[in-house]
Amino acid sequence: MLSSSIDKVLGGYEPISDRLIVVRLNAKRRNIILIQVYEPPTAATKEFMERFYQDLSRAVKQVPGYKLQIVPFDVRRLSLMNQRPGF
Repeated sequence: MLSSSIDKVLGGYEPISDRLIVVRLNAKRRNIILIQVYEPPTAATKEFMERFYQDLSRAVKQVPGYKLQIVPFDVRRLSLMNQRPGF
């Protein structure tokens, strides 16, 4: 159960996987969409990493194109951002 003040701010959320979640916040001036990422370890298998980046791509596509997109994750892994137009 959330406090009433947090309940007013939380516009919704969608778990994409056990490592990704999209959170919508109702702010005073504009709404905010956060994509929280828990990146897999570098020792993860290639298949696991491919699935992770597919899930991340799906999460990013949920954010309307006209909105600023900031995806906090390990800056060493910019391959997805380099492949997506508009980043």
